[in-house]
Amino acid sequence: PGDRIVVPAGETVPADGELLSARAVVSEAWLTGESRALARTRGELLLGGSVNTGGPLELRVTRVGAETALASIHRMMERALAERPRWVRMAERASGAFVAMVLVAAIAGFTAWLAIDATRALEVAVAVLVVTCPCAFALATPAAMTAATGRLARGNFVVTRGRAIEAMAAATDIVLDKTGTLTEGRPRLVCVVPLAGHDRTRCIELAAALSRHSLHPFDRAIAAAGAGSIPLEAKDLDAVAGEGLEAFIEGRRVRLGRASFVAALHGRSAPVVEGADADGESVAWLGDSAGWIGRFHLGDALRPEAAEALRALERLGLTIHLLSGDRASVVERTARALGIGRFTAEAHPAEKIEFVRALQRRGARVAMVGDGLNDAPALAQADVSVAMGGGADLTQLRSDAVLLSDSLVDLANAVALARRTRRVVRQNIAASVAYNLLAIPLALAGMVTPLMAGVGMAASSLAVVANAMRLSR
Repeated sequence: PGDRIVVPAGETVPADGELLSARAVVSEAWLTGESRALARTRGELLLGGSVNTGGPLELRVTRVGAETALASIHRMMERALAERPRWVRMAERASGAFVAMVLVAAIAGFTAWLAIDATRALEVAVAVLVVTCPCAFALATPAAMTAATGRLARGNFVVTRGRAIEAMAAATDIVLDKTGTLTEGRPRLVCVVPLAGHDRTRCIELAAALSRHSLHPFDRAIAAAGAGSIPLEAKDLDAVAGEGLEAFIEGRRVRLGRASFVAALHGRSAPVVEGADADGESVAWLGDSAGWIGRFHLGDALRPEAAEALRALERLGLTIHLLSGDRASVVERTARALGIGRFTAEAHPAEKIEFVRALQRRGARVAMVGDGLNDAPALAQADVSVAMGGGADLTQLRSDAVLLSDSLVDLANAVALARRTRRVVRQNIAASVAYNLLAIPLALAGMVTPLMAGVGMAASSLAVVANAMRLSR
């Protein structure tokens, strides 16, 4: 704390600090869920973990290590991970009871046959122990889980914790982040509006010449739109933090950025843009000393398969929630476009984890899907967590599963397979219990020899494995 540091363009801010530069533009998408790059002025707080998308900036460090906002998010995540799910505790108690029952049955059989026929007491006890050897019972769940895990991996859904499949099968609600989960997580050019009689192609060529060397996400989207055109030469290019870009192109001074920044070049007021911000779009203006040339509407595009995947999840009986740290107008637009009736906007990491807890207090089994560090605490709190393959490394590390393809259709397929796995596990357990209920009385009655018990035990184990292998198809 107290150190003055310089953060180059495109680099991550290493610690929380007070901005000393006049202006800066940073992306806090992984920390807060805000999809747009944010303008900061001198004296404002910059969070460690945010990315400098403008020019070089200087800051005075105020918090480092465990005191930073990023570290507090990590602590919340660790606390949530320490809470064991209820089904794990139930499984431990059930397995202990089963082993105790087997031992009691063998001792009881040995004692009873000492009185009936002492020469057969040991044979009966061995037969009981062998025939009730919990191989089939012990294989009922792991055989199905192993087959399902392999099948899920082939479907771009990698399970990183054993609880993921069973917890996903039991999920009643699914909570989805917006930026990077339902959307592609990066701005794209929505439309170009030429002004004052200018040509659309000319607008793109001029804007691409300005934005080609910029690291700002909006500039990258505009540069990508002009990638197929013949590049124009931009001389004396200057990036004004929080405002836009300026350069000389074909002898004219041209600006791209905020309306006020471009208007200062020619002194004319900007035309009114109807509904751009309401639809969650951002607008970049292009102009020169003669006036306005065009405007560029940019937005974070929805994943093309998102609507189809959400309908599939609804058919599986899941209640869908949209939980995002982005602006209310953007989140509402996304919810309307995808037909999501339950959505919450401008949620900070602590509010996200409380949202998940509130659902769990009402009895819901929550599956959480996200990609950023701001989602990590809520992912850890959820009954099952899924990280997007293109998300933050820490989020993937702490999640129960990773969706490598970033396709939400693969997520819906994974939920369906988890439900099938649960059915197979139940079938295996039911078959194992039925086998033991039949075999134990026969063995206690002396009607099963140790050899027959071994054959029966092996057959029951093979039966549950064969049933589990159906999941791999």
